[in-house]
Amino acid sequence: MILMILYTKVDMGIKQSKQEAEMAAAMEEAERPNSLLTSGQLLGFADGSETDLEDEADEAESSEESEEKILGPAEKMDLKKARKESYGLVAELDFVSADRISLHGSFGYLAVALQTEEDGSVSATIEHAVTLDELGGIKMGGSAYTDILGGEGCALIVPGIHNEEIARRRKFLYIEETNEITGGIVAPDWMMKKVANNDYSDAVTEETFVEELKQMMDQNSKLLYGPVVIPEYDSNTYGFLAESGELLEDVWYGIWNRDLGTFVKVPLFH
Repeated sequence: MILMILYTKVDMGIKQSKQEAEMAAAMEEAERPNSLLTSGQLLGFADGSETDLEDEADEAESSEESEEKILGPAEKMDLKKARKESYGLVAELDFVSADRISLHGSFGYLAVALQTEEDGSVSATIEHAVTLDELGGIKMGGSAYTDILGGEGCALIVPGIHNEEIARRRKFLYIEETNEITGGIVAPDWMMKKVANNDYSDAVTEETFVEELKQMMDQNSKLLYGPVVIPEYDSNTYGFLAESGELLEDVWYGIWNRDLGTFVKVPLFH
């Protein structure tokens, strides 16, 4: 349409035609979505602020080039090596259910399947273990802190979530089944709704029961994260992370039945 007008209005002169073409191009660039994942359709990054069109276009192009370099398979963790190293200062649960959990720390991200035996014992199998080095690794403190919103089969990763400008533009989805990190796939509806509300809570700790759980643990163990409600149980049953040493292999998962005052210890490494 614009080209037809430019060709018919020859009397406007070359200079005026060039100005109109440049204005049209600028308007088209301004209307282009500046996102990799947008709320409702994809998880959004744009904040609606007005910036210089040329600077914004350059920034978007630079951001897209940067993100594209890291999309693809996630680097798998060397579990034999990692288990003999420190788990870091903290470890957090991202997802908790009766048969599956996921957790992360500076060591990386783990997705674990749980199997309950007839005698009530529970065994764990690490099905996915990645370092997320493609995203600069996982930072567990300061302004570079990495937040992870866990789900069944996937996790939303937000590097530098305490830095609003960085978090606004950098959100990534890790898909367990394909072992891929992507910035361009539609996330589950529940996840998109939470992110649209700036809500990254997932495995929420029941703070009122923390001290009660700590008192049940022996002096050689330390509570790392939890307790977190396990939705599938009818009784007051909670999952938590604890450690009995400084190494990653010393981290274990627990299932606490508060009604009975007992818990089952689930080693993550065999």
